[in-house]
Amino acid sequence: MACGITVLFVLIFSLRLSIYIPNDGIGALFTLPIALTALRFGPWWGAAAAMLAVGLFAIWAVRTNGPDPNLVTIASRAVVFGTIGWGLGYFERVRERMIVERDIQRQHIESLLSELGTARAEERARIASELHDFVLQQLLVSLMHVEQVRTALSDPSLARIDQHVRDATASLRRIIDGIQPMDIDHMATAGLLEHAVAWIERDFSIDIAADLGALPEIGPGNVRLLVFRLTMESLRNAAKHAFADAISVVAVQRGDVIRIRIEDDGIGLSEPVDVQDSVIRSYGTGFNLLLDRFLALGGHSAVRSVPGAGTVIELDVPVGSTMS
Repeated sequence: MACGITVLFVLIFSLRLSIYIPNDGIGALFTLPIALTALRFGPWWGAAAAMLAVGLFAIWAVRTNGPDPNLVTIASRAVVFGTIGWGLGYFERVRERMIVERDIQRQHIESLLSELGTARAEERARIASELHDFVLQQLLVSLMHVEQVRTALSDPSLARIDQHVRDATASLRRIIDGIQPMDIDHMATAGLLEHAVAWIERDFSIDIAADLGALPEIGPGNVRLLVFRLTMESLRNAAKHAFADAISVVAVQRGDVIRIRIEDDGIGLSEPVDVQDSVIRSYGTGFNLLLDRFLALGGHSAVRSVPGAGTVIELDVPVGSTMS
């Protein structure tokens, strides 16, 4: 808009000035540089060149035909507007350069974050492999020796040792599974929740009723991992601390959010609770830390519990990339 107004001023000045310049060939000499300037550096620079050209026309006319108040006015105004056009063109180029530099910096940061994620995944895979190939194998060998000694000696105290080694082996397997990298970025939302359900079912030997339909994608990797951990922590609390016999997970899309509802028939919390978008003092620290982070990123929650009557946890996760 401003550039159009500037060009309009150029046309007006040129028409007024044409009265004083009988030789059109001189105008043609300035037309080509003005056009080339506009094409090469943008319309603001072209407008500035046109204004300065008008000013030079006027100055030439004054020197040729003698002083004229109209020519002096045209010359002064053309120079002023030309200078303004040059300044606007300069700042426009600076702004474009800053946008390009910002995009380059953002791409560089994204590249660094991607490399960091890859390095972390590789390191986690290496640690998991070493634990599996060395520590776990040694525990399994120890367990085999304990069973052999227990069979030969028939000592009841060896049964406790045998159980301790088995528990240590099971714990180590869970640790290995926990630190092995998951392809969070390429895992569907339903698959992410199914993975959390399967994990708790295996660790606590409990069947969880899961109703996970076709769900849209949620935010970037950090959000997906947080939703996975918060869901798994809720299920773990229901199975481990609430002593629930029945646990259900239902995830449905409601508008622009996915609502994850986790319900159990356990012992409930120590006092009645019915809160929204808030941590629970009587709940575990791990759950509260994850929930606080979830709320800070734009999620919403509701927790209802009655002593002796179970607990219901609802998590509203925005779809797409609105949560980050």
